[in-house]
Amino acid sequence: FNGVVTYSSATGAQNFTGAVTLNTGSGITFTAGKVANFLSTVTVNGTVTLSGVAVGGLIIGSTVNVTAGSTLSIANTNLTVNGATTDAGDILVANAGGLKTFYSVTIPAGGIWDCSGYDIKFTMSGNLTNNGTFNASATTTGANEYKFTSAVGSLAGTLTIPNINVASGAVLTNSGTLTISDSLYGSGQYVQGAASTLLYNTGKTIVVNTFNPSATGNLVDYDYA
Repeated sequence: FNGVVTYSSATGAQNFTGAVTLNTGSGITFTAGKVANFLSTVTVNGTVTLSGVAVGGLIIGSTVNVTAGSTLSIANTNLTVNGATTDAGDILVANAGGLKTFYSVTIPAGGIWDCSGYDIKFTMSGNLTNNGTFNASATTTGANEYKFTSAVGSLAGTLTIPNINVASGAVLTNSGTLTISDSLYGSGQYVQGAASTLLYNTGKTIVVNTFNPSATGNLVDYDYA
């Protein structure tokens, strides 16, 4: 893509079967609630914007690669990514419109995940690894949430997330340094991996179905501030 695709009718879904490269200045504008399906890999190369006056849908069936120096700006889009996302650039949530569902997300050194302007809810069906900059939300105690649904989900690197929901049937294992500033809850199982750290910066009770901090050398600092 080298330009902006505008969807002005919600009728039918549009499918793109081959690999898609979104070059700088390109993107999708929704003036109606259309659903577009990218069935193969997506590469973001430059500044790319998903936006519109209506909330549209984009389903990506494979991997997403935001290259270094690139920005994927997401607004008014129900976005579902079924493959792994590598964010070596900047994934920017530009407004609170639309649902956001990701499989595994990796932010390498130099990458940015930026939801600092809004409190919204994400669903994560895989793993989350941060070795770059991770801005989870606008506030540390607001109506934001990262809901993990995988039976083998993991957290790695250094992460600060206000609210984590471990869904029923999910097992979420922390192997890095995790700070939670509001609450940890859900019907699933939370596990502290070996040599991991949980800084639970709140006086709220942990209310997951199973909380397992038994691995060797892990640290849980409850209400540490």
